[in-house]
Formats: sequence, C-alpha cells, structure tokens
Amino acid sequence: MKQIEEVLKHLAEVVEKPHPAFGDLPVCPFAYKARVDGRIKFVVQELDERVLVCARWFMTQQEFEILVIIHPTRDGISLQRLAELAKLVNDELPECGAFTAHPEHDLCIGGVYTRREPYPSIQFIARAHARQASDMLKKTRYYELWTEENLKEVGVSVARH
Repeated sequence: MKQIEEVLKHLAEVVEKPHPAFGDLPVCPFAYKARVDGRIKFVVQELDERVLVCARWFMTQQEFEILVIIHPTRDGISLQRLAELAKLVNDELPECGAFTAHPEHDLCIGGVYTRREPYPSIQFIARAHARQASDMLKKTRYYELWTEENLKEVGVSVARH
C-alpha cells in the first residue's frame, strides 16, 4: 500500500538517520533494527475508537515490538482527534504507550519535527519496552537539546546537570 511505502521511506530518510539534535543518534535509534527484523507491524485503516481493540491485541502478542496504524488519507483526521484517540488508549491500557504522528505535528527538537510524518498514525509500544529504551538513551547525549516541555510530552524524566 502506498501509505506504508511512504511511511517506510520516511523512516529510512528521517527517523533512522543520525542527527546532531539527538547526540548524533537517529531520531529513533531503535527503529532501524525493529524494521529490518520485521518487528514493526503496519496497518492502514481509519483511525477511530477501534484503535483500542488494536492496542489490546498488540499487548497480547509477542511477534511485534511496535504497531503502527496509519490513516488512509493525509487530511482525514485532525491532530487534536488523533491526540484524543491516543489518550483513550493510554488511559484504558496504561501498560501500552500510544504515540501520535501527523503531517501537522509540532513536536520539534533541535529543528527536527520528530512526529511530523506523511500520514496521521498512532504508534503503539509496550511501556516497559519504551522505558528500557529511554533508560539506555539517558546514558548518551540523545536528550541534550530536549526542553522540559519536550521531555514531558513523551513522558521522559532526565536529570539535568
């Protein structure tokens, strides 16, 4: 599907590329390995309350580290509605982390719009897995340019020197 192809291209060209804003690490240092190992499941479907069913399924399976549900159109859902759906999942399934990406997302770190992607999507990851990854990154320069607001938005606490 063209949506998945475009998201994969974005992953390879933006998300997986090292950048000075992230201590010369990629935007997501773990995306490349998960992608090449086939541990990311991509689904194209309308983004609505059914994402909760998808999240419940995701948390019961062992094959995938990440589930990405991509909306079929670029302008079919607002950033606000997308955030509401992610909050629904995060409230109902605290062990599952739901993160949003959208063509209009404004999370910017060091000049890089980290959640601005070709199509609206919700990405799911087990919170325990995300916490383990962020703990590893705290030992690097990855979070140096992040503001307190950036860290709060993604739920990470970093001791500043």
